[in-house]
Amino acid sequence: MVKVQTKEKLAKLLAMEDIDVEHRQVKTAMFDVKSRCLVLPTWKDMPNHLYDLLVGHEVGHALYTPADENTLKNIIGKTSKHCVNVVEDARIEALMKRRYPGLVKQFFNGYSHLIKEDFFGLSKMDVTRLNLLDKINLHFKVPTAVAGLFEFNEIEQSFVDRIENVKRFKEVEELCIEICDYIKENRTEEEQEDSMFDEDSYTMSDEDFEDGEEMEMGESQPSDESAEEDSEKGEDSEDSEDSEENADEGEDSGESDEELDSVANDGSPDKLEDHTPQDLKSETYENFENSVNDLADVDVENVYTTIPENVRYDNLIDYKKVYKNIDKFFSVEGYEASKAESNSGRYSGWYHSTPEFVRMTQTIFDKSKQTLTRIKRESVKNVNHMAMEFERKKCADIYKRTSFSKTGVLDTNKMFSAKYNEDVFKKNVKTPDGKNHGLVMIVDWSGSMAQHLGGCGKQIIEFVLFCKKVNIPFEVYSFGDINNENPDKKQTFIYKPGDLKTDDKISLRNYFSSRMNARELNNAMLKFCVITDSFCGYQQYPIPEEDTLGDTPLNGAILFSEHVVRDFKKRNNLQEVHLVWITDGEGNKRYGVHKSESFGYYTRKRLIIQDKKMKKSYPVSKTRRNITPYLLEIVKDRLGCNVIGFFLDAKYGKKYEMMNHIYGSGMVNQMNISDWLKQARKDGYFTKSEQGYDEYYVINNAPKIIKPVEMNEKMTNRKLATVFSSNNNQFKNSRVILSKFIDLITSQI
Repeated sequence: MVKVQTKEKLAKLLAMEDIDVEHRQVKTAMFDVKSRCLVLPTWKDMPNHLYDLLVGHEVGHALYTPADENTLKNIIGKTSKHCVNVVEDARIEALMKRRYPGLVKQFFNGYSHLIKEDFFGLSKMDVTRLNLLDKINLHFKVPTAVAGLFEFNEIEQSFVDRIENVKRFKEVEELCIEICDYIKENRTEEEQEDSMFDEDSYTMSDEDFEDGEEMEMGESQPSDESAEEDSEKGEDSEDSEDSEENADEGEDSGESDEELDSVANDGSPDKLEDHTPQDLKSETYENFENSVNDLADVDVENVYTTIPENVRYDNLIDYKKVYKNIDKFFSVEGYEASKAESNSGRYSGWYHSTPEFVRMTQTIFDKSKQTLTRIKRESVKNVNHMAMEFERKKCADIYKRTSFSKTGVLDTNKMFSAKYNEDVFKKNVKTPDGKNHGLVMIVDWSGSMAQHLGGCGKQIIEFVLFCKKVNIPFEVYSFGDINNENPDKKQTFIYKPGDLKTDDKISLRNYFSSRMNARELNNAMLKFCVITDSFCGYQQYPIPEEDTLGDTPLNGAILFSEHVVRDFKKRNNLQEVHLVWITDGEGNKRYGVHKSESFGYYTRKRLIIQDKKMKKSYPVSKTRRNITPYLLEIVKDRLGCNVIGFFLDAKYGKKYEMMNHIYGSGMVNQMNISDWLKQARKDGYFTKSEQGYDEYYVINNAPKIIKPVEMNEKMTNRKLATVFSSNNNQFKNSRVILSKFIDLITSQI
């Protein structure tokens, strides 16, 4: 089966231009000169060489066939459409094979396959009575298959020889006129009677040639930008001659083959064909075109959509605004102002008087201080150990890439060791500079994360303390949806027709930043504990509405994160940025294409996300319909960053929960389930195969009850080793995120 993305790359390489390539529900290919877009049919499964033949042929027309409408009208009016098609196909295929010798074999194998499948209809034809256009068409497309079946006379052979050497499109016009004149002069009496009109006096009217008309099998679509003066004279301009002469320039390339046939719906080509004598047609060419059209899978409709590029930064909330809002919420002034607005206010009736509100607020902050103190105390060992490991790995990596070279100059400080040491020369030491790294962490702020936020908050604070200690730029955001009832909040993305439309309103709230000073950081950690503690156990109490949990607009957050990470990278002058997502589920599968305020869902059609910046296409699977992996790939390709995923599981270790993680990931058939479960429970985490992420980790976040064990002199060596090993494993498991982050950074310094 042909991989469509690979063939799109082939078309770009052959065109020597980063053109857009689209597979659409059309029967014939076309090339839009203005937008530089090559539209190919969604072909049914076919051999690789046949796909290369068809793509190479279409690119040939894009590169070499002129795009001027009047030029095509003039030459077809003087000759016939089939004659122009046959000669032009021979010219552009010869030019493509000279330019890309690797296509010669693919063209040969492709046409051999078509002969075998009787695409030219030879099984139903008397090859001894073929007209000149049929013989020329077969000679240049399948010469080995028809060798010895027919012969050319001396004049016909001269036409063949000239076609083999033709380079400019102007020569095609001259040749076609001579060939048609020769055919007319040598008609039999029967053929003359069958002619319905005198072709010498027939000229095409504008009605016979409307905008969007296409030539069979790859003739180019006319361009409005073509030079009109030369076209009115029926001659090519000097620029067009030069471009056709030089195979490396495609400025006169036209749109592809079938533009002249696309008007079959309005009847114009039918009128033309009715007036064209049979001897000026090519039956083999017509059979070939009809058969190729049948290869198009018109039942499969590809819907192309683009990435929304413009966003509203109002929905990106900086940490100063986040904590200012929290201060206001827990202040007396904020409480009384809210009570004045309504009976319950934002506090939902939890407090009935100002003194009670003050007491409860004090209790909340006291408990959060205890939480923060405990986290800091438990994190000291982790953070210090991680900082030491980071510096050690960084130095080891730099030393590994350090080069030494002798100078040939004696080192006087080593002369005393000359009797037993030959290395007494000075050395040059070249130490490579390391890369600047930064990290952006984005945490799922949905309702299902409530049970995970206690452990998640601890990991985040450890991460912040570590980054501060080793001086790594960082940002920590939460992502969630905006209350649709809030009229002040607008949709995050500014859509244009054709844009991918998924989560409309996303808010990214900045809780920690390397821009914070020490005082701001301590204040932020305390209030962050106030927020996370509200979701733990029975400690629930009101918090600001903006910090409450909601849905999981993961897809919209991924698109929004590109702008956030790009600004972060530029602001800190970083070479490598690592994007970490902490979430407990997938984004929703509802998406559509924005078309002038309309929104549609595509379930049976194949959605293809087009990245206009990177000139890449991402076909979305029709089975899962989950666009999250593709959006992650787009962000990675655009930013060149690593994307890491973490899932902190509060039910880790339970068989049902563990099996849910691996179903659908392709891991089940590659492992012994019982052995895997045993190892995963022992390690406290496992790596999951998750499309779109460079690495994805599921981590044990279940509450742990650690019984203190006092060591005494009565313990045996075996017991001491068991206690030490148990404590060491708990220490290792508690720093999985930091360990993986360190391995990631130090491997790319």
